[in-house]
Amino acid sequence: MDQQNRPVAKQLRKLFYIVIIGGLLGFLLILIILQVTGRGLLGNEAHLTEFRVCLNDTRYEPVDEVPTGTTVFFVCGVIEGQGMLQGVLHLYRDDQMIDSKLFESREGTFHEQFAFEDGVTVGDYTIDFFVARQVIEQTEFSVR
Repeated sequence: MDQQNRPVAKQLRKLFYIVIIGGLLGFLLILIILQVTGRGLLGNEAHLTEFRVCLNDTRYEPVDEVPTGTTVFFVCGVIEGQGMLQGVLHLYRDDQMIDSKLFESREGTFHEQFAFEDGVTVGDYTIDFFVARQVIEQTEFSVR
């Protein structure tokens, strides 16, 4: 290598190291942010211990039957463990999906609202909780 190319090669090597170190630091920063916010995979042990339906969101009082015409009810339950539990809720009436929503919550009790302008109608209802396209929990209730 001749004398003129040595300074250029040295600068390129420096730039290469700066880019690699900066990329690694950025990646580590993202991992730390995910862990702190509860969205990381390390130590995320959150899981459902109860999954039911409630008529209000002030207390955890599960019911098996919802009155006809109810305009608002809640999927409710208890999450235990560290981290964030994320998934998708699918609401079915007589085996037909009528609503779907994203869900995320931390440890403790939760209440996720389902609202219907004209109220719920008579039928058998099921709510599935999906994580990674698999049903991990299910609850059933009736409207009479």
